[in-house]
Parts: sequence; C-alpha cells; structure tokens
Amino acid sequence: MFLDIPNRTVKILYNKCETFLSNLQIGEEDEMLSEIEEPELDKTQDDMNIATFIQKKKRRRFKNSGKGYQLFLIQFAVIIAISEAYFLFSFISSALHTKNSKVLAVEFNLTSSLQPFYSFLNVAERQLFWDSSIPILHKDSYVMATHNIKSAYEGYTQLLTDHSNNRDLHREDYMNTFNQIMITNPCVSLGKMVDQTDCQTFAALAVKKGMTVALTRQFENLRMLLGCYSNYTAGNSCSVVDLPTNISVAGATTAQIKIYSLMVTSVAREINKMDRIYIQNTTRIMIDSFKSSFDDRFNSNLTTKLIVFIVFIVALIVVYGVVWQPTIQKINNDMWRTKLMLGMIPLNVIAKIKSVKSYIKRINTNRDLSSI
Repeated sequence: MFLDIPNRTVKILYNKCETFLSNLQIGEEDEMLSEIEEPELDKTQDDMNIATFIQKKKRRRFKNSGKGYQLFLIQFAVIIAISEAYFLFSFISSALHTKNSKVLAVEFNLTSSLQPFYSFLNVAERQLFWDSSIPILHKDSYVMATHNIKSAYEGYTQLLTDHSNNRDLHREDYMNTFNQIMITNPCVSLGKMVDQTDCQTFAALAVKKGMTVALTRQFENLRMLLGCYSNYTAGNSCSVVDLPTNISVAGATTAQIKIYSLMVTSVAREINKMDRIYIQNTTRIMIDSFKSSFDDRFNSNLTTKLIVFIVFIVALIVVYGVVWQPTIQKINNDMWRTKLMLGMIPLNVIAKIKSVKSYIKRINTNRDLSSI
C-alpha cells in the first residue's frame, strides 16, 4: 500500500517530520538554558559589555588631539600674541615717554633758570662792589661772584649741548623758536616787546646776531667788571672801562670811589639792560614755546595710545563674537551630547565603570555648589 503512495506525498510528509524534530530540538535547548541561573547570565553579559566598552575606550583618541582643533589652537595663539603685543607696546611706549620726559626736563630746567641766574649774578656782583664784607649765600662775596660767573658759563654751555643732543625729541615749532632766538635774530621773536631799532643796534649788534653772541658778550662784561674790581682792590688801575669823573662819596677812599663808579659805567648799564629786557624776554618766549611743544608731544603720545587701546577693545569684541562665543557653544553642545550618551548606557554598566562614575559625581558636585 505504501508503494502506491505518490512521491510528492512522501516528500511533504518528510518535510513535516523534519520541521517537527527541529522544533523539538530547539525547545529542548531553551529548556536547558532556562535551567541556568539568571544572575550568572547577567554577570557574563555585563562583563562582556564592560570589556567591550573599555576596549573601545582605549582605542578612542581624545577630541582635542585631532586635527579639528588645530584651527582653534592657532586662533588662541593669535589672540594671545595680539594681547601680548598690545601690553608690550603700552609698556615700551610709556617707558620711552618717561625716559624722554626726564631728558627734556633737564633741558627745560636749564632754560627756565637762565634768566633768574643771570639776574642773581648781576645783583651779586653789584653787592660785591657796594660792600664786600656782606657774604653771599653764607660765603665770601668775591669767591661767590667768581663762582657764579663760572657756573653761568657752564650752564649756558650745557644748555647748548643738551639741546643739540635732544634735537630728535623736540618738535619743529620749538626748534624754530630756539634757532630764531639763539642763532638767527631774536628781534623778530621779540616783536613789539622791544624797540626794534634799539634791538638791531644794541650791544654792538650782539643781540641782532643771536643770543649766543649776546650771552657771550654778557659773560665778558661781567668778568671785565670783576677784573677791574680786583685791580682797584689791589691798588692797580683798569683801563678796560671808562669811569665817570663826577662821582664823589664822603669818607671813601680813591679805590672805593673807583669801585662804586663801576656800577654806573656804560658796561654796567649794558649788563642791566641786557638782563632786564633781552635775556628776560627771550627766555620767557623759549619757556612758553618749550611748554607748548612738550604738551603737544604728550597729547600726541596720549592720542596714539588711546587709538591703539580702542583698536584693541574692538579686536577683543570681534574675537569674542567670532571665535570665543562659537567655541563655547560648541563645547556646550559636546557636553550635552556626552550627557545624552551617558543616558543611553545601562545603569548596571555605569555602576561598574570608575571613570563614568567619577564624571557623574563631578557634575553633581558642581551643580550643588552653584545652587548655594
């Protein structure tokens, strides 16, 4: 009877038996697996997950070591270089301005003390002629008068030397004023302050030729009168000056009368007029021009530093908007992605990974501190 069954039917029955046996075998395997304790399966699975996570973590490179952050490092280096350049410029500019101010202050002191010292020199010499027994600055009047002439000449020479060394520090307006007064013709600068006719002819054209020539003549006149005083005191004659003949002083000796006469000679009158009019006025003009030039120099330096400071502030604002703010936003996004990634890791895996637990603990600590 079985022989009469068609081959097609036999194949269908064989396939059904094979499927049944397969299902039976799978059921037996499931039953065997169910007999294994679930904690052991969980432990094995966790160990496999931890091993896989640690292995991947070791193979992973840090983000900051990649090429994507090279641009940020270059930008950061450029920002630091710009900041250092600004502060270095400010330091060098301030130091240089302070140094130049100290140098110019020495010349300004010599210029401003020119007229007072010449007046003191003239008065001290007259005091010597009137009464040599009265000390000057607690010193012998003759010694002091001699020392004053020498000091005045040294100060005048030092003024010319300092001005020559400081030509690069002076502005053009003061240079023109100094050259006009000291070298060319001070009568032009004096203007209406003096009689132009007298200025052009005074002291044998010495003023017209420049105050360098006029001051040299002033030194020679002072030294000439002091030499005559020494000769008259020693009982000798002095032919370099013409004494007036109509002077008489009751009770005075001939030598004393000659010494008194020195104060009214044409040389003495020239010294007084040179000091009272020409030295005094030219010195004041030079002082005013010096102060104006120095103020312009200070304001120019201050304006330059202010412009550089404004450019620096604008650069900081641009850097903050273009570089810093996008970088901070990117860091915040990375932090949020990291937090979201941690939220996807199973808790039992997180509890067994030391680095992840430390990271979560640090975040919680910072959050607690910020809320205090």
